[in-house]
Amino acid sequence: KDLSWMEDGKVATYIPQLGNVDPNQFGIALMKVDGKIFSVGDASVSFSIQSICKPFLYAFGIQFNGEDLMTSKIGVEPSGAAFNSEKLSEEGKPFNPFINSGAIACCANIALGDGNTRYKFILNFMSSLSYTGVLGIDEAVYHSEVETADQNRLIGKVLLEAGVIENEYDMTHGLDSYFKACSTDVNCL
Repeated sequence: KDLSWMEDGKVATYIPQLGNVDPNQFGIALMKVDGKIFSVGDASVSFSIQSICKPFLYAFGIQFNGEDLMTSKIGVEPSGAAFNSEKLSEEGKPFNPFINSGAIACCANIALGDGNTRYKFILNFMSSLSYTGVLGIDEAVYHSEVETADQNRLIGKVLLEAGVIENEYDMTHGLDSYFKACSTDVNCL
């Protein structure tokens, strides 16, 4: 069924740079098991990955720290709250890795140095899973993320107070690597 006439919805503006995205862009790509790719529309147009980075962050956290550590810091249950809520579970940890608090906890517990170093490891991991093998960062989106991150900084402080994040250094650099991970440039191919 042709749905190209639909114009419902709006681009996200809670991060100002995201408001600049052309709402008429649409692309999709599929790869068969034999490696043949089919794509239509704006499949080669880059966009920032945003929250789609969260499964990759959790997978990397498990690979780096092991499942036991990650599940001791982050739950696996639905939260019933907004994606950017600072609310923690009764156990005092993020409900799951697919909300901001869980993703920030992932990045903060990947103790590989500062935010740049953590992001390089995260980027290499995500790149290794991509078709092209090479991903990068959208610097304009990253700076826009940093400028509007008050709620995520609050989440970081809540996680620090709850002991999910061990220290101020890991909170600060975990947040920075999270902002960068959300700003990773991808396309459908």
